[in-house]
Amino acid sequence: QGAKGFSEMPAAFAPFIQQLRQEGLSWLKVPAFGVGREHQEHYQKTALAFVEYQQALHNYNRLMQMASQRGFELFESKLAERSEPGRAIDSLRALYDLWVDAAEEAYAEIALSDEFAKVYGELANAQMRARAQIQAEVERVSTDLGMPTRSELNSVHKRLHDLRRDLRADKEARADTSELDAEITALRSQIKELGQVLTRSRANAAPEAPKPTPAQTKQQTQPSPRPRPRVRPRARVAPRAPAPVVKPRPVAASSGKSAGKEKNTFGDAIAAMRRRVGKSGKLKAVGAGLAKPAKLSKSERAQKKSAKRSK
Repeated sequence: QGAKGFSEMPAAFAPFIQQLRQEGLSWLKVPAFGVGREHQEHYQKTALAFVEYQQALHNYNRLMQMASQRGFELFESKLAERSEPGRAIDSLRALYDLWVDAAEEAYAEIALSDEFAKVYGELANAQMRARAQIQAEVERVSTDLGMPTRSELNSVHKRLHDLRRDLRADKEARADTSELDAEITALRSQIKELGQVLTRSRANAAPEAPKPTPAQTKQQTQPSPRPRPRVRPRARVAPRAPAPVVKPRPVAASSGKSAGKEKNTFGDAIAAMRRRVGKSGKLKAVGAGLAKPAKLSKSERAQKKSAKRSK
């Protein structure tokens, strides 16, 4: 195979270095035990995050190196093109511009590739993991030493931000209420002015009443006599005609009659009176008038109703 150059030595030792790296990483994944196992686990996670970050950074630097090599190749080709007569570079400014164009083209070729997107994403993720692990370790150590930590400062900053926001909202609400109070005061003053104008217009539009004379004032001051209650006249009632008295006929007493016939003398008198009334037309008319009820006046009817109610 012949002698090899110095640049080929890393490639020759690469398998051995990779084996040592894998064995070192295996030690970082050993389960922790003992009194300080929690601290050991934290330290192992921190060391593993650093190793992953170094690996991602190595891959990223490799691509940047490839971009630099590709830029030099493009720069050489551009210089060869400018070697023709009429296109030669005659100033340092033109040489610098040519180098910038070559470097940008080479970086664009590497940056737009899928490999660069994958390597750059792994680098960003590994860097964030290492940063979070370092912050967590510093938090634990600060807590053990009694020092203020990042979480406490973050909580204080959050509370301060909330207080500022509440204060700003309170000021805005007060400004709104002050504007409303000013509008209400202005409306009240306008209503008061309108009331005054309306009162003046009514006073000017009303006619002046004539002043009363002394005689009118005297008549108004003298008390008027109280009216007497009106008494309704009582209706006159015609006097009733006295009922005619019919005397029974005398019956001759006979000593020879029995005691039963003496008891029927009153019935015989009634029968005789009825026969007499039926024969005489004038007595018949008088009897019919007595049978009809007499008409009562309003006052008598009222007295009769009150007597019934009292009963």
